[in-house]
Formats: sequence, C-alpha cells, structure tokens
Amino acid sequence: MKNVFWGLALCLGVFFVSCKNADERPVPEGYQRGVVLKTMNSGGYTYMQIVEDGKENWIAAKMFKVKTGDTVYFAGVSEIKNFQPS
Repeated sequence: MKNVFWGLALCLGVFFVSCKNADERPVPEGYQRGVVLKTMNSGGYTYMQIVEDGKENWIAAKMFKVKTGDTVYFAGVSEIKNFQPS
C-alpha cells in the first residue's frame, strides 16, 4: 500500500493524452508513450497497466477516459510497484 501511495503522489502533475493511431507520431520531448493493456477507475484515479518498449508496468493519474488499446503519452510518472488490482 505504501508503494501505491507514493506512486499516486508522484502522478499528481501528470498529463495524459490518448489517441488511436499514435504509433506514427513522434514522442514529444520529456514524454513517454505506452499502450494500455488494462485499466480501472478507483478513488478518483485511473490506473493503467501499460506496455512500453516491451516492458509492462502500472501507472495512475487523476481519473480520465481511456480504454484498452489506447496509446497514452505521459510525463512525471513512476512505476507503481507491486500493484494488485482488485
């Protein structure tokens, strides 16, 4: 739980953009790009399992609309280690 708290704290200033055909677009400087594998909303946050360069991890942001298969661009995110979605 402690890791989830710090992961959320680090995500407060995150900016997300999701789009469908984003693989053709360059990644803006300072951002990362990932494809959403799973998503869930809880407690005012959107949790996403993403794959980025073949590596899967969980990230979170203030709640917004996103679905499996969307590409998200994000900055200022730390991986949420040991996240267990319910």
